[in-house]
Amino acid sequence: MSLAPSEQLTLEFQQSQRRVLEQSKVDSAEEMDSIESTTVDKEAFNATRSSSKTENWHVDGSGSFGIGKLSIGAGAGISTSITDSSQSSIQQVTEATKKSAHSLRTLHKIEVRGVTEGLIQNRMTRVVKNPYRDRTLSLNVFQLIKHFFVKTHLVDLRPVLAIEVKLNFNKDFVLGNSDFLQEKLLDQSLIDNLPEALKGAKPLLLSDAAEEATEIAKLALRYLFGGPGPERNIFNMPHVLANLGFGDRDLGDPNDPATSFDAQAPRTDSTVVFGHSGVNDAINTDLGGIFTVLNLFFRVYQELNDPADPGKLDKKAVALATALKSEVGQNWEDLLKDPHSTGKIHSILDNNDFTEVFRRLAGFQAIISGMLEPLLDAVKQENEAAHAHELEVFSLNHLLEHLQCEVNYYTQQFLVYIAHLTNNQAIVDFINRVTDRIPEPSRDLIPQVFDIERSFIDRQQIKISAFNPLTDDQVTQLADHEFRSENIKPTVVEVDLPCDGIHLEVAPGACILQDLPPQEKTVEFTIHDANLKVTAP
Repeated sequence: MSLAPSEQLTLEFQQSQRRVLEQSKVDSAEEMDSIESTTVDKEAFNATRSSSKTENWHVDGSGSFGIGKLSIGAGAGISTSITDSSQSSIQQVTEATKKSAHSLRTLHKIEVRGVTEGLIQNRMTRVVKNPYRDRTLSLNVFQLIKHFFVKTHLVDLRPVLAIEVKLNFNKDFVLGNSDFLQEKLLDQSLIDNLPEALKGAKPLLLSDAAEEATEIAKLALRYLFGGPGPERNIFNMPHVLANLGFGDRDLGDPNDPATSFDAQAPRTDSTVVFGHSGVNDAINTDLGGIFTVLNLFFRVYQELNDPADPGKLDKKAVALATALKSEVGQNWEDLLKDPHSTGKIHSILDNNDFTEVFRRLAGFQAIISGMLEPLLDAVKQENEAAHAHELEVFSLNHLLEHLQCEVNYYTQQFLVYIAHLTNNQAIVDFINRVTDRIPEPSRDLIPQVFDIERSFIDRQQIKISAFNPLTDDQVTQLADHEFRSENIKPTVVEVDLPCDGIHLEVAPGACILQDLPPQEKTVEFTIHDANLKVTAP
């Protein structure tokens, strides 16, 4: 600041230094035990008694007599009615209610709060006057600073072992921790569908009924339509011979079921001979309906029975066999039971025609009825169970997707949950299993250095502090490389702090005023109540 010529100014300097240290600690535990018992005893007794007695009697009398023309008659009657009725009613109701309640609530709370406040104030007053009449005076105020050099160096090493936990949320986790999921799931719909998800996590135990039914159906279809192969020649039928006018001619082997559906079979060198194919006999014996169904299913079987794709027939074998049996089975059985159809059956099953498929039809139906159909109920139940299990697996996958999406949250919650549930014993056992994987000699040193029993959870980490500071040899053993504390160089930091006192610096102005009037010199004396002032030019 600046002072005018001959100006006098009073300056006050104040320095304040305040330090506040506040520490708060709260330890609270609350426990509540409540037992309530209610007993209600209610008894009702109702008795009604009624009696009634009635007497009723009546007497009538009459008489008459006559004298000459005079006649006198008299009549009398008496009637009495007595009714005695008695009724009593007793009703008693007893009701007793006993209710007892026991409630124990314990609250333990320790609160420590400490506040330390320090205040240092320095106050100084100075009177400053500009001694110059012809120029200003500049006054500079400086704060004094203490300059420190702070040196830090290694005193000791106190390590903390941190284990990062990453959970794998799969069906095994869901099966083993259903109570945790019921308590900690964020989505209510997932809690509602948790029973279905638990079922989806369990394996679906199915028998081999479906596979066995497929094999039986394929076997029945192969022996009905199959060929060539071991199933081609079943009855060992002889070749069909025909008399064409110039001796018997061999028309071919009838053991192949495929020839049953060839309307032009067999064909000779130059003459087409009809009358020996299955279609001809079927039409002549009223079996055309059965024959056309067999022919159609034969074509479907040939299309499905693809050696390049074996699974194609596996998917349709049971449906194909049961549909064929359902369509032709009853008609064929009715035909066999009809006494008028004996000639038709003989004509269709003889060895003079290519009707092998009809000769195998009865055996095919027996296989379906006796071997395949008993398995269909079990297959149906397994299919329904498999469909229901697919819905349960869908619920499981939805739950696993949610757990994986919120993996950090559920990992933290599970660690806290399992630690609280087992009184931290599960965490200690987990640490021991982890440390067992550490190679020696570091593994033997960990129980000596770290307090495993006092481990604690910090979000997704398990932290274990050390008992005591480590020596250089222990650090070398744990880190598996040589460590020396003297290799860590000290660090020096410069710090400036304010100190007490100020520094004043004055400087006269460079501009001097000219032509100032002379200054009067005045001397003033004061003695008790007398005052003397002398002014000289």
